[in-house]
Amino acid sequence: MFWHVSRLVITTWRHRLAQLLRRLPGLWLLLPLLLLALPLIGLLTYSFFHKLGESLLPEGDLGELLRPLITLSLCNFFLVFSFIILTLIIMLSPDDTRLRRMMLPLPLSTLQLRIGLLLPGLLTLLVVQGLLWGPALLALMTLGLITPFQLVLALVLALLCYNLLTLAFHQALLYGALRLFGGEHQGVRLSVLGLSLALGLVLLEAPIFTLLPALSSPLPLWTLLWPARWMALVLEPRPEAILSGIALLLAATLLAGLLYTLLLEGCERLTSGTRGQWAPLRRLPFAPPLWWTACLYELKSLCRSPYLVIDGVMIFGMWLVALVGLLLTRAANPLFHLTLAQVVPPLFLPLLAGFGQSSWGRDRRAYRLLAATPLELRLLLSAKFWTCLGLTLFLWLLATLVLLLVAGLPGLLLLWLPPALMVTPLCFLMGILLPYSPDDPLSMLTLGCALFLVDLPLSILYISIQGMLPALPGGSWGQLLIEVTLALLLVLALYRGSLWLGTTRLEHERD
Repeated sequence: MFWHVSRLVITTWRHRLAQLLRRLPGLWLLLPLLLLALPLIGLLTYSFFHKLGESLLPEGDLGELLRPLITLSLCNFFLVFSFIILTLIIMLSPDDTRLRRMMLPLPLSTLQLRIGLLLPGLLTLLVVQGLLWGPALLALMTLGLITPFQLVLALVLALLCYNLLTLAFHQALLYGALRLFGGEHQGVRLSVLGLSLALGLVLLEAPIFTLLPALSSPLPLWTLLWPARWMALVLEPRPEAILSGIALLLAATLLAGLLYTLLLEGCERLTSGTRGQWAPLRRLPFAPPLWWTACLYELKSLCRSPYLVIDGVMIFGMWLVALVGLLLTRAANPLFHLTLAQVVPPLFLPLLAGFGQSSWGRDRRAYRLLAATPLELRLLLSAKFWTCLGLTLFLWLLATLVLLLVAGLPGLLLLWLPPALMVTPLCFLMGILLPYSPDDPLSMLTLGCALFLVDLPLSILYISIQGMLPALPGGSWGQLLIEVTLALLLVLALYRGSLWLGTTRLEHERD
């Protein structure tokens, strides 16, 4: 009976892939390229790892020191690929709690349902991992660096452990989101998966970057807390290391499985009728002027949207990573420190501008109700425009100023001030042209691609204008004054265009 559940999961994958291909038809071009690239990647992988293994064969101090780190790096890449592939599979799969409620009338046990849900994902993961790592592991096995028994044992135990750890990690973040926002929001699950993907990649890759500066020293003891180290222990020649790796993998598998089961039951209880506890700014009263009331409404709507809060957490995590990177590279790598300080400010601009990008589509259902109130639609659009611009500009200035003060380059803030003024109004207008739908989180992909196509030529134009302005009189301050003036004029033009386009669309929908 569990095979019927697996067929339902596979059908859901097909529908979601078809939906994604309809939104982004250019993805069809990737399929023949992928088929052509797979054999070539396999040959290159086999050749690379064969040469890498030959360099580790000669006995010596350098080979003995580098061999554990290289094995650990390979196991970590295996872990990262497993994490990414399983996350993508979960994104395409139907919601566990809803599927369980659909299957309640059928004679299915909990075990059969769970096997049916996980079987397609596990088989897909095995096939993809075999294509990715088969040539590499075959090259190392032919050189005698690892035995076939060790290879099979490490792969089976590592896949079981990594998959259950990934499922427990995703489910823990989903449980926290349901506790915070409630179970009535349909797109929270996909937003949480995006957050867990970004957070998981940072947590998995951070230890490797920590170990790179100390290549000539043995692996520290704290790496035993790292899942990739457990698989690397199974691949070592010493029997005590193999036994300890097996014990750690089995213990983590059992613990992750128990935790995943408890969290799954907790999410199922929270999904039914939970309203959530996230309601910031509840004590902030609405002021008498209608325009100010509309501004407060938009501000509360932005702060209470679960999708934007989760996106904000991801942006805050990226900001923390950038801050730690600036602190660690100030003395160790000045060139990378300077490059990071120059790249980070423009990177946060389109991420924060997504708040304005979703403003129009987030309240589309409320427009007809608001049309029956004394609040004019142009007044509402004006309040939404300026609230989004003020909030994103304040957050960008605060985050960027802290990073640049740490980097010792606060003057770079003025360099990116004109684009910071223009990006949010542009995103607001793009959100009216291509509305965001809370019921369809994939609509943000279309918006992101359109924004990229518009943002790229504008960035080239801005860099070209910067190259022409130094020839004008006034120096750097005169250049900044001209750029800010042009940016403000463009903001006013985008504001008028947003009001006209928004009211036109609302009147058209009303008719």
